[in-house]
Amino acid sequence: FDVLATLGEEAEHPNVVPRGIVLTLLLSGILYCATGLVFTGLVSYPEIEVTAPLARAADLRGLHRLAVAVSAGAVGNTLTTVIGGVLGGPRICYVMAQDGLLPKSLAGVNRFGAPAQALLVTGFPTAICALLVEFAPLAEIVSAGALCSFSLVCAALVLLRYPCSDSDDVVTGVASVQPAVLGRPTHEGFK
Repeated sequence: FDVLATLGEEAEHPNVVPRGIVLTLLLSGILYCATGLVFTGLVSYPEIEVTAPLARAADLRGLHRLAVAVSAGAVGNTLTTVIGGVLGGPRICYVMAQDGLLPKSLAGVNRFGAPAQALLVTGFPTAICALLVEFAPLAEIVSAGALCSFSLVCAALVLLRYPCSDSDDVVTGVASVQPAVLGRPTHEGFK
């Protein structure tokens, strides 16, 4: 869903982007729950293999073709995750350069409409890290970075929901934030 949000600016019909994000989250949630349900029925807790739990569970029950399909799906999932990350990085860099947060030279596009400078600035260090750093520490760093970025986005959304006026201090503004489910506060209550 984050790749959909990143590439939403390029959509011909921007009103389908939120629908695509919600449907992606819904479908992913359903598949995740269904996989967990099947996995729980296949193996008991002590039989879980940490390195490849789904494929090993299928293999333990004699479902060898399913184990191969799950392993191939895991490789495909890793590939699409990497492509999504590589695709999103230059677009974020490009938009930040357009907004003046990065040098304007990164806001240029080539004759195909791709942000070539931003692709080089984000892709080259990524390729060097992939070449020189072992996979396990790199995966931990990427996971920690994703956790931090999603946490910052969530915190920013709460703060942007009810911006502080000039007379308010940040602590008072944050403390007075109401849950988004209640709606916007007004003099009569929540609207």
